[in-house]
Amino acid sequence: MHVEVKELREAHSSWEAFEEALRQAYGGRPKGRGRRDFDQWVASTKTHRGATNAFQEFRWRFARLPEREQRLVGVDKVLLFVRSIDRAEREAIGIELEDEDGANGLTEDWSEVEQVCQRLDAEQFARAKQKTRDGAPSQ
Repeated sequence: MHVEVKELREAHSSWEAFEEALRQAYGGRPKGRGRRDFDQWVASTKTHRGATNAFQEFRWRFARLPEREQRLVGVDKVLLFVRSIDRAEREAIGIELEDEDGANGLTEDWSEVEQVCQRLDAEQFARAKQKTRDGAPSQ
């Protein structure tokens, strides 16, 4: 790739022409390290950690992106969040966040995403607590 970029630079006399040639050759501006790390994290396999924890980690990682990258990701933010969680949570949260009017068929309301995560965690906690009670020996 280095050789290809060098050849492009030598073929264009102005910086603007070189930039345009790079965009055409490589499909836009290269992603910054923050965005590349963010995309890798979203794509990586997740372990079960609870919807609220997943939401907080996503929000923290998203906030670390440069402002320009945050704007670019903006429309797909909810979809990327859903992709970043493990399968069991993805199915439950995905159903709760469905919205025919939203981009990608999901709501775009970030506060709704947080509420759904908190509610699902509360339900899971209540089920675990009930299961513990049911499995406890009688006295």
